[in-house]
Amino acid sequence: EMDKLVNQITDGYSIMDSSYKYNCQTEEKLSNGESTELAKEILKTIHLEGKDQYEQTYLVYRYIISHVSYDHDSLKFRDLNYEKVLKESSPKKEYILRRMAYINSSLGALKRHGVVCEGYVNMAIYLLDLLGIKANLIVCLNNDSLHSILKVRTYDSVFYCDPEKDSHNQEIKFFGLDLEAVSALYKLAAQEYLEDRNYKNGKYLK
Repeated sequence: EMDKLVNQITDGYSIMDSSYKYNCQTEEKLSNGESTELAKEILKTIHLEGKDQYEQTYLVYRYIISHVSYDHDSLKFRDLNYEKVLKESSPKKEYILRRMAYINSSLGALKRHGVVCEGYVNMAIYLLDLLGIKANLIVCLNNDSLHSILKVRTYDSVFYCDPEKDSHNQEIKFFGLDLEAVSALYKLAAQEYLEDRNYKNGKYLK
């Protein structure tokens, strides 16, 4: 059953709501431009000049894990109230659900610096997108619980990262993982073992 669950998950979908596909345009629309302004200000503080895509990704990753924390309180509140809110017909229902989803968004990480695993990843995707680096969210299983990690495609490599696990750690252990390493930590969808076999020089070969 858990294998079936993971294999049905498509990259980029929110753990909280499978009908919501994350992308930078969606985030920008929801935040009315606030995300882009915050992200650009952050990138100005990171010394990225002269760095290749791998090095830029590392510096962005290091910034995120140093400035963002796991929001245990908001997650607990959502877990206790989410089903109840869904059943309500209150005019505030949509607003409440959006506020609950805040901890999954890059805006939550950029503005409040408090999110869950998906928020860390979405912040990374947002910042890397502004740098022209391809990245997306991967949903996996961590001890039978859904978890989000980051997948990055630079010009000449594909690797995985888990910013939530590295958050506020003195030693970075979950950056630049290859498929074998990340498979030892988490259960991945079957497509992960097929997708990148023909990836080279920033594109997929036919």
